[in-house]
Amino acid sequence: MVACSSTGAIILGLGQKSLQEATVCVLGTGFVSHTGFVASFSENGIVGTFLLFIFIYYLYTELNKNKKSKYFVNNGSFFIAYIVFLLFQGGNYFYFDIFLALNYSLFKVENIASKLNKVN
Repeated sequence: MVACSSTGAIILGLGQKSLQEATVCVLGTGFVSHTGFVASFSENGIVGTFLLFIFIYYLYTELNKNKKSKYFVNNGSFFIAYIVFLLFQGGNYFYFDIFLALNYSLFKVENIASKLNKVN
C-alpha cells in the first residue's frame, strides 16, 4: 500500500501511478482530481505546485510586459485558456505547454526584430 500521508509525499508528491493506486485503495476507483492545481499538488507535492505557480507568474509578467505587441491578444487568450483549463479540466498536457511556450516566444522574436530595425 502507498503511504499517502508521509512527509515525502506532501513535499515531493506521490507521482501519477502511485496516486492512482492510492485512490483505488481508498476510494475503490482510479479517478483523480479534475482540478489541475489539486492534481499538481497530489502528484508533485509542494515543490511541484510551487514550480507551477512560478511558471504561471512568469507567463503573467511576460504578458504584462508586452501589452503593445501584436501578439498580446493571442497570447492573452491562450493564458486565460490555460488558467481555465487548470481550474476545470485538470492535468497538464505536454503539447499544450509547448504550444503556449512557442506562442510566448513570439514576444521575444518581435522584441529582437524591433531592436534590429532600430539599428538599421
